[in-house]
This record gives sequence, C-alpha cells and structure tokens, in this order.
Amino acid sequence: MPDAPRYEKMDPTQIQTHHVWSRCVQSIWLLGVDQQTGVDHGYRRHWMESLIEYLASVFAVDVGGYNLLANHS
Repeated sequence: MPDAPRYEKMDPTQIQTHHVWSRCVQSIWLLGVDQQTGVDHGYRRHWMESLIEYLASVFAVDVGGYNLLANHS
C-alpha cells in the first residue's frame, strides 16, 4: 500500500514502530560550519533537539533515537 493514506496503513489500537526521516534540499547547510560561506550553524542543533522533544510530548510518541547530521560533500 505505498500510495495509501497513513490512516489506512496504521492501526491506532496497536503499538507500532516507524522509521521516519527528513532531509535538506537545494544544498542548504543545516548544522555545523558551511564550507562555502564560513557561517557556523551549530546553534541550530540545540533548537532542533528541543523541537523533537516538544513534538514528541505533544503527539504522545516515544522517540527511540535520532541523528542530526550536517550536510556533507
């Protein structure tokens, strides 16, 4: 069912585990020092960790693990 909506794929009465990912596009530097501009975006890591914690509490989910990776060439 790859084209089915999520509500048809997931049974809310069952405990489930899902692998979810997201990525930056258009060569946008997310974390660390941008090699082209020299700008350090390391401050975003704490902001993103706090956001993950907040969203997990709002949606009542447990986050089993996560990785925040800087863009790389």
